[in-house]
Amino acid sequence: MDNIPGAGDQIRCVSNFEALVSTPFVGAMNALRWSRTLSGDFEEIVNKSALNENITVLDEEDLLALSLSEEGKLAREILLQDFKLLKAHGASPVLNVIRCYERDDAYPFFPTDVYSFHVDRSPVATDTFLCTYYGEPSEILPNAQATQKVSLIDDLLNARFMERKQFIKTVAAGALSMTTLAAFKNFTDSLPEQEQLMPVLFVGHGSPMNGIEDTAFSRRWTAMAKEIPLPKAVLVVSAHWFTKGTKITAMDFPKTIHDFGGFPKALFDVQYPAPGNPALAKETAGLIHTAKVELDHEWGLDHGTWTVVRHMYPNANIPVLQLSIDYTKGAQYHYELGKELFALRKKGVLIIGSGNMVHNLGMVAWDKLNEKEYAYDWATNMNNKFKELIQNGNHPALINYSALGKEAMLAIPTPEHYLPLMYTLGLKDKKDAVSFFNDTAVGGSLTMTSVKLG
Repeated sequence: MDNIPGAGDQIRCVSNFEALVSTPFVGAMNALRWSRTLSGDFEEIVNKSALNENITVLDEEDLLALSLSEEGKLAREILLQDFKLLKAHGASPVLNVIRCYERDDAYPFFPTDVYSFHVDRSPVATDTFLCTYYGEPSEILPNAQATQKVSLIDDLLNARFMERKQFIKTVAAGALSMTTLAAFKNFTDSLPEQEQLMPVLFVGHGSPMNGIEDTAFSRRWTAMAKEIPLPKAVLVVSAHWFTKGTKITAMDFPKTIHDFGGFPKALFDVQYPAPGNPALAKETAGLIHTAKVELDHEWGLDHGTWTVVRHMYPNANIPVLQLSIDYTKGAQYHYELGKELFALRKKGVLIIGSGNMVHNLGMVAWDKLNEKEYAYDWATNMNNKFKELIQNGNHPALINYSALGKEAMLAIPTPEHYLPLMYTLGLKDKKDAVSFFNDTAVGGSLTMTSVKLG
Protein backbone atom coordinates (compact mmCIF):
# COMPACT_ATOMS: atom_id res chain seq x y z
CA MET A 1 0.00 0.00 0.00
CA ASP A 2 3.00 2.31 0.28
CA ASN A 3 3.29 2.44 -3.50
CA ILE A 4 -0.09 2.82 -5.21
CA PRO A 5 0.25 3.17 -9.00
CA GLY A 6 -1.78 6.02 -10.41
CA ALA A 7 -2.61 7.54 -7.03
CA GLY A 8 -0.42 10.57 -7.54
CA ASP A 9 -1.21 13.19 -4.91
CA GLN A 10 -4.58 11.63 -4.10
CA ILE A 11 -3.49 9.80 -0.91
CA ARG A 12 -1.32 11.19 1.90
CA CYS A 13 0.17 9.15 4.74
CA VAL A 14 0.00 10.38 8.34
CA SER A 15 1.58 9.03 11.54
CA ASN A 16 -1.09 9.48 14.22
CA PHE A 17 -4.79 9.93 14.90
CA GLU A 18 -4.56 13.68 15.49
CA ALA A 19 -3.04 14.16 12.03
CA LEU A 20 -5.68 11.88 10.55
CA VAL A 21 -8.56 14.02 11.82
CA SER A 22 -6.99 17.46 11.43
CA THR A 23 -5.20 17.33 8.06
CA PRO A 24 -7.30 19.22 5.48
CA PHE A 25 -7.97 17.91 2.00
CA VAL A 26 -6.22 20.11 -0.55
CA GLY A 27 -5.86 19.90 -4.30
CA ALA A 28 -6.21 16.37 -5.65
CA MET A 29 -5.70 14.80 -2.20
CA ASN A 30 -8.96 13.26 -0.93
CA ALA A 31 -7.78 10.36 1.26
CA LEU A 32 -5.51 9.98 4.27
CA ARG A 33 -3.83 6.75 5.38
CA TRP A 34 -2.62 5.97 8.90
CA SER A 35 -0.86 2.60 9.04
CA ARG A 36 -0.70 1.00 12.50
CA THR A 37 0.76 -2.14 14.01
CA LEU A 38 -2.09 -3.72 16.02
CA SER A 39 -1.43 -6.22 18.81
CA GLY A 40 -3.91 -8.81 20.02
CA ASP A 41 -6.08 -11.52 18.50
CA PHE A 42 -8.82 -9.91 16.43
CA GLU A 43 -9.64 -13.24 14.80
CA GLU A 44 -10.81 -14.52 18.19
CA ILE A 45 -13.32 -11.66 18.41
CA VAL A 46 -14.65 -12.56 14.95
CA ASN A 47 -14.91 -16.25 15.81
CA LYS A 48 -16.68 -15.65 19.13
CA SER A 49 -19.21 -13.16 17.76
CA ALA A 50 -22.69 -14.35 16.82
CA LEU A 51 -22.95 -13.73 13.06
CA ASN A 52 -26.64 -13.25 12.24
CA GLU A 53 -26.11 -12.41 8.58
CA ASN A 54 -23.42 -11.35 6.12
CA ILE A 55 -22.79 -8.13 8.04
CA THR A 56 -23.25 -8.10 11.84
CA VAL A 57 -22.99 -4.93 13.94
CA LEU A 58 -21.19 -5.13 17.30
CA ASP A 59 -21.41 -2.41 19.94
CA GLU A 60 -19.25 -1.84 22.99
CA GLU A 61 -21.57 -3.90 25.19
CA ASP A 62 -21.27 -6.82 22.75
CA LEU A 63 -17.47 -6.63 22.94
CA LEU A 64 -17.43 -6.49 26.73
CA ALA A 65 -19.71 -9.53 26.91
CA LEU A 66 -17.21 -11.74 25.04
CA SER A 67 -15.11 -14.21 27.06
CA LEU A 68 -11.63 -13.75 25.58
CA SER A 69 -8.05 -14.90 26.02
CA GLU A 70 -5.36 -12.39 27.01
CA GLU A 71 -4.58 -11.78 23.33
CA GLY A 72 -8.27 -11.32 22.61
CA LYS A 73 -8.53 -8.82 25.45
CA LEU A 74 -5.69 -6.79 23.93
CA ALA A 75 -7.55 -6.63 20.63
CA ARG A 76 -10.78 -5.67 22.41
CA GLU A 77 -9.01 -2.85 24.24
CA ILE A 78 -7.83 -1.41 20.91
CA LEU A 79 -11.39 -1.52 19.56
CA LEU A 80 -12.80 0.15 22.68
CA GLN A 81 -10.10 2.82 22.55
CA ASP A 82 -10.92 3.52 18.90
CA PHE A 83 -14.60 3.85 19.81
CA LYS A 84 -13.57 6.41 22.44
CA LEU A 85 -11.27 8.35 20.09
CA LEU A 86 -13.83 8.57 17.31
CA LYS A 87 -16.70 9.54 19.61
CA ALA A 88 -14.57 12.28 21.17
CA HIS A 89 -14.02 13.60 17.66
CA GLY A 90 -17.81 13.80 17.13
CA ALA A 91 -18.06 10.67 14.99
CA SER A 92 -20.58 7.84 15.31
CA PRO A 93 -18.50 4.64 15.02
CA VAL A 94 -20.02 1.35 13.89
CA LEU A 95 -18.13 -1.94 14.23
CA ASN A 96 -19.00 -4.58 11.63
CA VAL A 97 -18.14 -8.27 11.43
CA ILE A 98 -18.39 -9.03 7.73
CA ARG A 99 -18.76 -12.61 6.55
CA CYS A 100 -18.92 -11.49 2.92
CA TYR A 101 -20.08 -8.53 0.89
CA GLU A 102 -21.78 -9.63 -2.30
CA ARG A 103 -21.26 -7.68 -5.48
CA ASP A 104 -24.47 -6.95 -7.34
CA ASP A 105 -24.50 -4.61 -10.32
CA ALA A 106 -28.31 -4.59 -10.23
CA TYR A 107 -28.32 -2.24 -7.26
CA PRO A 108 -28.29 1.47 -8.18
CA PHE A 109 -25.25 2.26 -6.05
CA PHE A 110 -21.61 1.22 -5.64
CA PRO A 111 -20.94 -2.59 -5.56
CA THR A 112 -17.81 -1.90 -3.49
CA ASP A 113 -15.26 -4.38 -2.16
CA VAL A 114 -15.02 -2.42 1.07
CA TYR A 115 -18.30 -1.91 2.88
CA SER A 116 -18.11 1.89 2.76
CA PHE A 117 -21.82 2.60 3.09
CA HIS A 118 -21.53 6.16 4.35
CA VAL A 119 -19.06 7.56 1.85
CA ASP A 120 -21.07 6.03 -1.00
CA ARG A 121 -24.40 7.48 0.01
CA SER A 122 -23.91 10.61 2.13
CA PRO A 123 -25.79 13.57 0.62
CA VAL A 124 -23.63 16.08 2.54
CA ALA A 125 -19.89 16.73 2.81
CA THR A 126 -18.74 13.83 4.95
CA ASP A 127 -15.49 12.61 6.48
CA THR A 128 -15.66 8.82 6.68
CA PHE A 129 -13.14 6.83 8.74
CA LEU A 130 -12.58 3.18 7.92
CA CYS A 131 -10.31 0.83 9.86
CA THR A 132 -9.89 -2.89 9.16
CA TYR A 133 -8.55 -4.90 12.11
CA TYR A 134 -8.73 -8.39 10.65
CA GLY A 135 -9.07 -9.61 7.05
CA GLU A 136 -7.20 -9.84 3.79
CA PRO A 137 -5.53 -6.66 2.51
CA SER A 138 -6.57 -4.87 -0.65
CA GLU A 139 -5.35 -1.87 -2.54
CA ILE A 140 -6.70 1.65 -2.47
CA LEU A 141 -8.04 2.41 -5.92
CA PRO A 142 -6.99 5.75 -7.42
CA ASN A 143 -9.79 7.95 -8.74
CA ALA A 144 -8.65 7.53 -12.34
CA GLN A 145 -9.19 3.75 -12.14
CA ALA A 146 -12.68 3.91 -10.61
CA THR A 147 -15.92 3.38 -12.50
CA GLN A 148 -18.79 5.62 -11.40
CA LYS A 149 -22.03 3.68 -10.85
CA VAL A 150 -24.28 6.43 -9.47
CA SER A 151 -24.71 10.14 -10.04
CA LEU A 152 -23.36 12.03 -7.04
CA ILE A 153 -21.77 15.43 -6.52
CA ASP A 154 -18.16 14.36 -6.49
CA ASP A 155 -16.79 17.34 -4.59
CA LEU A 156 -19.09 16.55 -1.63
CA LEU A 157 -17.70 13.07 -1.17
CA ASN A 158 -14.34 12.83 0.60
CA ALA A 159 -12.89 9.91 2.51
CA ARG A 160 -10.34 9.54 5.30
CA PHE A 161 -8.83 6.08 5.74
CA MET A 162 -7.07 4.16 8.47
CA GLU A 163 -5.52 0.86 7.25
CA ARG A 164 -7.86 -0.35 4.47
CA LYS A 165 -8.29 -4.03 3.52
CA GLN A 166 -10.58 -6.03 1.32
CA PHE A 167 -13.53 -7.90 2.80
CA ILE A 168 -15.06 -9.78 -0.12
CA LYS A 169 -12.36 -12.47 -0.19
CA THR A 170 -12.71 -13.25 3.53
CA VAL A 171 -15.77 -15.49 3.24
CA ALA A 172 -14.91 -18.25 5.71
CA ALA A 173 -13.51 -16.36 8.68
CA GLY A 174 -15.13 -12.96 8.33
CA ALA A 175 -13.61 -9.51 8.59
CA LEU A 176 -13.67 -6.95 11.36
CA SER A 177 -14.14 -3.33 10.38
CA MET A 178 -15.13 -0.05 11.99
CA THR A 179 -16.78 2.72 9.98
CA THR A 180 -18.03 6.11 11.06
CA LEU A 181 -20.09 8.91 9.63
CA ALA A 182 -18.09 11.66 11.27
CA ALA A 183 -19.78 14.68 9.74
CA PHE A 184 -23.36 13.50 10.31
CA LYS A 185 -23.69 14.55 13.95
CA ASN A 186 -21.78 17.79 13.41
CA PHE A 187 -23.86 18.55 10.32
CA THR A 188 -27.21 18.12 12.06
CA ASP A 189 -26.07 19.92 15.22
CA SER A 190 -24.94 22.92 13.19
CA LEU A 191 -28.25 23.44 11.39
CA PRO A 192 -30.66 26.13 12.60
CA GLU A 193 -33.67 24.66 14.39
CA GLN A 194 -36.14 25.29 11.58
CA GLU A 195 -33.87 23.56 9.06
CA GLN A 196 -32.88 20.50 11.05
CA LEU A 197 -36.39 19.41 12.14
CA MET A 198 -37.68 17.04 9.47
CA PRO A 199 -41.42 17.09 8.72
CA VAL A 200 -43.40 14.00 9.66
CA LEU A 201 -46.16 12.43 7.55
CA PHE A 202 -49.19 10.24 7.83
CA VAL A 203 -49.97 8.80 4.39
CA GLY A 204 -53.14 7.07 3.29
CA HIS A 205 -51.63 4.39 1.06
CA GLY A 206 -54.82 2.74 -0.26
CA SER A 207 -54.65 0.09 -2.96
CA PRO A 208 -51.29 -1.55 -3.76
CA MET A 209 -51.94 -0.53 -7.39
CA ASN A 210 -51.00 3.02 -6.40
CA GLY A 211 -47.47 1.65 -6.35
CA ILE A 212 -47.34 1.30 -10.13
CA GLU A 213 -50.15 3.49 -11.44
CA ASP A 214 -50.00 7.18 -12.28
CA THR A 215 -52.78 8.40 -10.00
CA ALA A 216 -53.59 11.66 -8.26
CA PHE A 217 -52.36 10.01 -5.07
CA SER A 218 -49.02 8.82 -6.43
CA ARG A 219 -48.40 12.16 -8.14
CA ARG A 220 -48.94 13.93 -4.84
CA TRP A 221 -46.43 11.62 -3.13
CA THR A 222 -43.88 12.52 -5.80
CA ALA A 223 -44.60 16.22 -5.32
CA MET A 224 -44.35 15.94 -1.54
CA ALA A 225 -40.80 14.56 -1.79
CA LYS A 226 -39.81 17.70 -3.72
CA GLU A 227 -41.43 20.00 -1.16
CA ILE A 228 -39.64 18.68 1.92
CA PRO A 229 -35.89 18.44 2.64
CA LEU A 230 -34.05 15.43 1.28
CA PRO A 231 -34.01 12.93 4.17
CA LYS A 232 -30.95 11.06 5.38
CA ALA A 233 -33.18 8.01 5.84
CA VAL A 234 -36.87 7.06 5.88
CA LEU A 235 -38.56 5.20 8.76
CA VAL A 236 -42.06 3.87 8.03
CA VAL A 237 -44.65 2.58 10.48
CA SER A 238 -46.78 0.46 8.17
CA ALA A 239 -50.24 -0.94 8.86
CA HIS A 240 -49.08 -4.19 7.28
CA TRP A 241 -46.43 -5.15 9.84
CA PHE A 242 -48.47 -6.14 12.87
CA THR A 243 -46.38 -8.09 15.41
CA LYS A 244 -46.31 -9.21 19.02
CA GLY A 245 -43.77 -6.80 20.43
CA THR A 246 -42.00 -4.03 18.55
CA LYS A 247 -39.47 -4.74 15.82
CA ILE A 248 -37.35 -2.69 13.46
CA THR A 249 -35.77 -3.85 10.20
CA ALA A 250 -32.01 -4.04 10.70
CA MET A 251 -30.70 -5.67 7.54
CA ASP A 252 -28.45 -4.06 4.95
CA PHE A 253 -30.80 -4.65 2.04
CA PRO A 254 -34.48 -5.19 2.97
CA LYS A 255 -36.41 -7.30 0.50
CA THR A 256 -39.49 -6.07 -1.34
CA ILE A 257 -42.54 -7.84 0.10
CA HIS A 258 -45.60 -8.47 -2.08
CA ASP A 259 -48.08 -8.98 0.74
CA PHE A 260 -51.28 -9.11 -1.30
CA GLY A 261 -53.08 -11.31 -3.80
CA GLY A 262 -55.26 -11.04 -6.87
CA PHE A 263 -53.36 -8.20 -8.52
CA PRO A 264 -51.63 -8.03 -11.95
CA LYS A 265 -48.24 -9.65 -12.44
CA ALA A 266 -46.74 -6.22 -13.08
CA LEU A 267 -47.29 -5.36 -9.43
CA PHE A 268 -45.58 -8.54 -8.24
CA ASP A 269 -42.65 -7.83 -10.55
CA VAL A 270 -41.82 -4.56 -8.79
CA GLN A 271 -38.62 -4.48 -6.74
CA TYR A 272 -37.64 -1.48 -4.64
CA PRO A 273 -33.96 -2.11 -3.78
CA ALA A 274 -33.44 0.68 -1.26
CA PRO A 275 -30.68 -0.04 1.28
CA GLY A 276 -31.37 -0.44 4.96
CA ASN A 277 -29.24 1.00 7.75
CA PRO A 278 -28.42 -1.43 10.60
CA ALA A 279 -26.66 1.29 12.59
CA LEU A 280 -29.69 3.58 12.44
CA ALA A 281 -31.93 0.64 13.39
CA LYS A 282 -29.83 0.04 16.48
CA GLU A 283 -29.79 3.74 17.34
CA THR A 284 -33.58 3.95 16.92
CA ALA A 285 -34.09 0.92 19.15
CA GLY A 286 -31.98 2.66 21.76
CA LEU A 287 -34.23 5.72 21.73
CA ILE A 288 -37.28 3.67 22.67
CA HIS A 289 -37.78 3.02 26.38
CA THR A 290 -41.48 2.20 26.21
CA ALA A 291 -40.60 -1.24 24.85
CA LYS A 292 -37.66 -3.51 24.14
CA VAL A 293 -37.23 -3.27 20.39
CA GLU A 294 -36.10 -6.36 18.49
CA LEU A 295 -33.69 -5.93 15.58
CA ASP A 296 -35.35 -7.85 12.75
CA HIS A 297 -33.51 -9.51 9.86
CA GLU A 298 -36.44 -11.35 8.24
CA TRP A 299 -39.08 -8.80 7.22
CA GLY A 300 -38.40 -6.12 4.61
CA LEU A 301 -40.47 -3.41 2.94
CA ASP A 302 -44.17 -4.29 2.65
CA HIS A 303 -46.61 -2.55 0.34
CA GLY A 304 -47.54 0.00 3.02
CA THR A 305 -43.99 1.28 2.55
CA TRP A 306 -42.69 0.65 -0.95
CA THR A 307 -45.84 1.59 -2.90
CA VAL A 308 -45.50 5.09 -1.41
CA VAL A 309 -41.75 5.58 -1.05
CA ARG A 310 -40.88 4.40 -4.57
CA HIS A 311 -42.83 7.39 -5.92
CA MET A 312 -41.12 9.76 -3.50
CA TYR A 313 -37.57 8.47 -4.01
CA PRO A 314 -37.56 6.44 -7.25
CA ASN A 315 -33.76 6.05 -7.34
CA ALA A 316 -33.92 3.86 -4.21
CA ASN A 317 -30.73 5.51 -2.92
CA ILE A 318 -32.02 6.56 0.52
CA PRO A 319 -32.01 4.01 3.36
CA VAL A 320 -35.51 2.81 4.29
CA LEU A 321 -36.44 1.07 7.55
CA GLN A 322 -39.73 -0.21 8.96
CA LEU A 323 -40.97 -0.17 12.55
CA SER A 324 -43.63 -2.73 13.40
CA ILE A 325 -46.88 -2.18 15.31
CA ASP A 326 -47.38 -4.23 18.47
CA TYR A 327 -50.90 -5.61 18.14
CA THR A 328 -51.14 -6.32 21.88
CA LYS A 329 -51.05 -2.60 22.74
CA GLY A 330 -53.58 0.22 22.49
CA ALA A 331 -53.48 3.63 20.84
CA GLN A 332 -52.05 5.45 23.87
CA TYR A 333 -49.04 3.11 23.91
CA HIS A 334 -48.28 3.75 20.25
CA TYR A 335 -48.70 7.51 20.69
CA GLU A 336 -46.16 7.51 23.53
CA LEU A 337 -43.76 5.32 21.56
CA GLY A 338 -43.97 7.80 18.67
CA LYS A 339 -42.87 10.58 21.01
CA GLU A 340 -39.67 8.69 21.76
CA LEU A 341 -38.69 8.85 18.09
CA PHE A 342 -38.64 12.66 18.05
CA ALA A 343 -34.83 12.88 18.10
CA LEU A 344 -34.77 11.29 14.63
CA ARG A 345 -36.54 14.34 13.17
CA LYS A 346 -33.54 16.41 14.28
CA LYS A 347 -31.22 14.03 12.44
CA GLY A 348 -32.97 14.37 9.09
CA VAL A 349 -34.92 11.11 9.24
CA LEU A 350 -38.31 11.25 7.52
CA ILE A 351 -40.86 9.31 9.60
CA ILE A 352 -44.03 8.17 7.83
CA GLY A 353 -47.10 6.55 9.34
CA SER A 354 -48.70 4.56 6.52
CA GLY A 355 -52.32 3.42 6.81
CA ASN A 356 -55.77 4.99 6.30
CA MET A 357 -57.86 7.06 8.69
CA VAL A 358 -61.11 5.55 7.46
CA HIS A 359 -60.60 1.92 6.45
CA ASN A 360 -63.53 -0.49 6.31
CA LEU A 361 -62.92 -3.03 3.54
CA GLY A 362 -66.02 -4.97 4.50
CA MET A 363 -68.25 -2.08 3.43
CA VAL A 364 -66.45 -1.03 0.23
CA ALA A 365 -68.82 -0.29 -2.65
CA TRP A 366 -66.79 -2.14 -5.26
CA ASP A 367 -69.07 -0.92 -8.04
CA LYS A 368 -68.28 2.68 -7.04
CA LEU A 369 -64.49 2.49 -6.98
CA ASN A 370 -64.17 4.60 -10.10
CA GLU A 371 -66.72 7.14 -8.95
CA LYS A 372 -64.71 10.15 -7.82
CA GLU A 373 -64.87 10.87 -4.08
CA TYR A 374 -67.79 8.54 -3.46
CA ALA A 375 -68.26 8.21 0.32
CA TYR A 376 -70.90 7.05 2.77
CA ASP A 377 -72.16 9.81 5.05
CA TRP A 378 -70.58 8.22 8.12
CA ALA A 379 -67.21 8.03 6.35
CA THR A 380 -67.36 11.71 5.40
CA ASN A 381 -68.44 12.68 8.90
CA MET A 382 -65.63 10.77 10.59
CA ASN A 383 -62.98 11.91 8.13
CA ASN A 384 -63.98 15.52 8.81
CA LYS A 385 -64.01 14.85 12.55
CA PHE A 386 -60.53 13.33 12.44
CA LYS A 387 -59.21 16.35 10.53
CA GLU A 388 -60.82 18.77 12.97
CA LEU A 389 -59.27 17.01 15.96
CA ILE A 390 -55.85 16.87 14.29
CA GLN A 391 -55.99 20.54 13.32
CA ASN A 392 -56.97 21.54 16.87
CA GLY A 393 -54.32 19.31 18.47
CA ASN A 394 -56.92 17.29 20.37
CA HIS A 395 -54.83 14.15 20.50
CA PRO A 396 -56.57 12.62 23.56
CA ALA A 397 -59.82 12.38 21.59
CA LEU A 398 -58.02 10.73 18.67
CA ILE A 399 -56.31 8.28 21.03
CA ASN A 400 -59.62 7.39 22.69
CA TYR A 401 -61.35 7.05 19.32
CA SER A 402 -63.88 4.48 20.53
CA ALA A 403 -65.55 7.27 22.54
CA LEU A 404 -66.31 9.14 19.31
CA GLY A 405 -69.34 6.94 18.71
CA LYS A 406 -70.71 4.38 16.31
CA GLU A 407 -69.43 6.14 13.20
CA ALA A 408 -65.89 5.93 14.54
CA MET A 409 -66.29 2.18 14.94
CA LEU A 410 -67.44 1.94 11.33
CA ALA A 411 -64.38 3.93 10.24
CA ILE A 412 -62.03 1.83 12.38
CA PRO A 413 -63.45 -1.70 12.61
CA THR A 414 -59.88 -2.94 13.19
CA PRO A 415 -57.03 -0.69 14.39
CA GLU A 416 -54.06 -1.60 12.16
CA HIS A 417 -54.62 1.15 9.54
CA TYR A 418 -55.41 3.79 12.16
CA LEU A 419 -52.53 3.18 14.59
CA PRO A 420 -49.78 4.54 12.28
CA LEU A 421 -51.49 7.93 12.74
CA MET A 422 -50.69 7.70 16.48
CA TYR A 423 -46.96 7.67 15.70
CA THR A 424 -47.29 10.73 13.47
CA LEU A 425 -49.25 12.63 16.11
CA GLY A 426 -46.82 11.62 18.86
CA LEU A 427 -44.01 13.17 16.82
CA LYS A 428 -45.69 16.58 16.56
CA ASP A 429 -43.74 19.62 17.73
CA LYS A 430 -45.70 22.54 19.15
CA LYS A 431 -44.41 24.74 16.33
CA ASP A 432 -45.45 22.35 13.56
CA ALA A 433 -47.95 23.61 10.99
CA VAL A 434 -50.67 21.08 10.12
CA SER A 435 -51.74 20.48 6.54
CA PHE A 436 -53.71 17.80 4.69
CA PHE A 437 -53.26 16.29 1.25
CA ASN A 438 -54.89 13.55 -0.86
CA ASP A 439 -58.06 14.37 1.07
CA THR A 440 -60.30 12.06 -0.95
CA ALA A 441 -62.68 9.16 -0.31
CA VAL A 442 -62.55 5.91 -2.29
CA GLY A 443 -65.27 3.25 -2.64
CA GLY A 444 -67.51 4.70 0.05
CA SER A 445 -65.70 3.38 3.12
CA LEU A 446 -62.05 4.35 2.61
CA THR A 447 -60.28 7.71 2.77
CA MET A 448 -56.83 8.59 1.46
CA THR A 449 -56.60 11.68 3.67
CA SER A 450 -52.97 12.32 4.60
CA VAL A 451 -51.28 14.67 7.06
CA LYS A 452 -48.08 16.69 7.02
CA LEU A 453 -46.70 18.12 10.26
CA GLY A 454 -44.00 20.74 9.92
